[in-house]
This record gives sequence, C-alpha cells and structure tokens, in this order.
Amino acid sequence: MKILISLGCSWTNGRGLQYENSMSKEEYIKSFEDEVLRIKFEKLTFRQLLSDKLNAENINLSESGSSNQRQIRKAKEFFLNQKNKWFNNEIIVIWGLTSVYRNEIWNIDTQQYENIFYKDNTEIDNVLIKYFDMNKEIKNLSYEIKLWNEYFKIKNIKNYWYNTFNYHKYNFDFDNLLWNGKDLLSILINSNDSNDYYHKSVGLRWKHAPIEMDKNILKALELKKVNPISKHPTKESHVIIADMMEKELLKER
Repeated sequence: MKILISLGCSWTNGRGLQYENSMSKEEYIKSFEDEVLRIKFEKLTFRQLLSDKLNAENINLSESGSSNQRQIRKAKEFFLNQKNKWFNNEIIVIWGLTSVYRNEIWNIDTQQYENIFYKDNTEIDNVLIKYFDMNKEIKNLSYEIKLWNEYFKIKNIKNYWYNTFNYHKYNFDFDNLLWNGKDLLSILINSNDSNDYYHKSVGLRWKHAPIEMDKNILKALELKKVNPISKHPTKESHVIIADMMEKELLKER
C-alpha cells in the first residue's frame, strides 16, 4: 500500500478552496461552516490531487494556522504511535515549512494546544517577543529538518520539504528540499524575486504595514493564483501545485 503523509499549514491543508468569484467576505467566512463543501473541496487540495497521481492514500496532518512546532508535535504523535509493521507500507512524506513567527502553547484552562502568532497579538508580543529571534528559530528548524531526515531514512520513508511562502536559509544543505528551497508562493507566480515582507500575520490579513503588502502575494492576486479575501491558492492553483510537485518528486536525487 502506498501512503502520502502531508504536513504543513493552511496552504497545504487547502484553506480557501471554497472561494468563488465575486463571493463576499461574509459569504466566504460562512462557507467554512458548510460540511458538505468541506468534503467536496477536500478532494481538490493539491495533496489529494498528488495522492491520486501517485495512486496513494493521503493521510493529512496539516492544519490551517499551524506552526512548525505544531507540525513537529503532530508528526511525533503520529509516527511514534505506529506499529512496526505499518512501516512496511510505501510511505512518502511532503512537509510544508511555514512562518517562524508562529508557535503553540498549552492552555491549562481548555486543556488544549493553542496557536499563537507573533506580531498579531499585543499581549503575546509583550511577553514573548523578548525571547524571539528569527535567525535562531530558523537555525532550530534546520536541526529539526536534519533530525527528521535521519528518522525517515532509518524507517525507509521518502520525505520532501518545501518552504510555503518565504525562503529560509538553513544551516545545512538538504537535497530533499523541493525547488532548491524556493518557496511555493514564488513558484506559483513564477518569480525569482524574494518577498518584501516575511509572512507574520494569520487569517484574513497579509499586511505588515498600514498600506503595504508583500509584492509576491500582490502578484499572486493580480494573476488570480490566490483568492482576494484570505490570499490562499485557488482551485486552479492547487492543480498547478500538484503537477509541479509530482515533477519534483519524480526527479532523481
């Protein structure tokens, strides 16, 4: 049996696929409550389209608003709870690395992990930004990637990484980093230019100044590669991403 495990944030999860042309913001937000739509558009995510191309079952661990820390935790919980015989399957992992300006914390009241977003919550920023350094976070992420590569190698699992909407300069060279580290947003708009702004916001915003917006997401909007409300890839873009990713996975490495 062939299995494709997908990890990442909203771009991998398929957030925003239900957007239709001329849909209002209110209609768009309301559409998330429609379970029928959710099931319908689940089939149109690039991870599911890629699974179909590979004749594989998709097990999705990605989540909207997810941090790298959350994906690492979910991967641990998933893989370390599998019985040895499960690893006899042909397993492929695609892992979308997201903004380092995200994390998660345990809420003792709700007894659940909660996503947190630096630069998005004044109370959190006042407490945590003192202890945050972007370069240090990328360095830590580099070691996590290296560690997981070793784990997957031991388990005979093929795994691939990709930056979602920002380029990261990691501390190691990874031959299984898709598109040589170029981020998915840049690939989607066929751009060689780096972002103006690092992605620090969440939800319906992608602004880092009162007026300015990152030039790459602006170009994606102009090309209609993302929807105009939440800036997530459109149905057509998911088809493009699935095709591009299949070509990357079939390359000799």
